[in-house]
Amino acid sequence: MKTSFKFLAFTAVISILASCSDDDTNNNLISEEEVVEIVQRTVASDTYGMAAQIEDASDILDNEISTKINKICGVLQEGSIIAESNPSMVSSYSYSVSYKHEMVCVDNTLSEYLIDFSASGQYTTPRIESNDETILDVAVSNLESQASQYVYNGSFRRDGSQVVRIVAEKVYSSTISIQNSDLLVDKTSFEIVAGTSTFSLTGSSTRGGSFSYNGTIIYNDNGTASIEINGAIYNVVL
Repeated sequence: MKTSFKFLAFTAVISILASCSDDDTNNNLISEEEVVEIVQRTVASDTYGMAAQIEDASDILDNEISTKINKICGVLQEGSIIAESNPSMVSSYSYSVSYKHEMVCVDNTLSEYLIDFSASGQYTTPRIESNDETILDVAVSNLESQASQYVYNGSFRRDGSQVVRIVAEKVYSSTISIQNSDLLVDKTSFEIVAGTSTFSLTGSSTRGGSFSYNGTIIYNDNGTASIEINGAIYNVVL
């Protein structure tokens, strides 16, 4: 299984984020820096986020196309893996993953690849710890051998509890839902190189109260992406 581990670090392009809504409850309960941290770690490879799961899904897809294409059209297959970080990494994670996948053929020609990942586990970084469950539900197209990129459409969801240690230690329960639109994934590196995602983050604090944020993630072709919340942009390195 090909797994690529990268550190997703961000730098703020705009130092102050605007409030997410007219209600000041969001900013009083959770800081904008904490919001970006949670979004960042939902996508990050070093926390087995969406980018890492897409890499693993692409690896499975690549193997199926190259070795079993004539045997599996229209057949739902299942499998499981244990995803664990390299001990040398600053961040760490451990997830139990089950998956289902199916090749969709039209007139005996491969048309689309469907895959669902369900994962349960935890990750730890210097700024945040999380116990959570994730679901990746995607359809992959552009499967022709001459194409250099897969096209991913679908969703990713992460539900769990986080301990965030940025200024002071805070504990949150949160759900972040990501909707992907034409993500381009390189067929050699299995990395996201273009496309757009929208996200919705909702949650609550052990101190009481709830919060809600929405935004966009734009992926670039140089290993970076931009997180936008209310017009404020944060550049991230994938």
